[in-house]
Amino acid sequence: MILLALKDKPHALELAVQLAEQLAARQVQAYLEPASAREAGRGQLAWPFPSWAQADLVVALGGDGTLLHAARRAAPLGLAVLGVNLGRLGFLTEVQAHELPAMLDRLVAGDFRVEERMMAEARLVPREAQED
Repeated sequence: MILLALKDKPHALELAVQLAEQLAARQVQAYLEPASAREAGRGQLAWPFPSWAQADLVVALGGDGTLLHAARRAAPLGLAVLGVNLGRLGFLTEVQAHELPAMLDRLVAGDFRVEERMMAEARLVPREAQED
């Protein structure tokens, strides 16, 4: 499992470290992105593989932007993403931070379902490159 916490959100990084430790106590291996693990001073928690292909789940800690960042990387690999909202609105994230303790137990027990979502892709084309 990969815990994705963007380093510009210190609270998310702290929470990711706590989650990794709580999951380890439940015999579940959870890692942080290498840059986040270094930022937190927890190099031993850095994702040890060259890509996310070896993961079984990505937990995105932050907001909708963090979830979208995780989804762009996880979708081509067929990985499920759980979005945890640490912000205000969180239209796309599924779980609020205060729900995490109960959610950890459900994750470990396999008590969840994966919803498939559509992804849209857009490109901006400079006006001079457009045909008339």
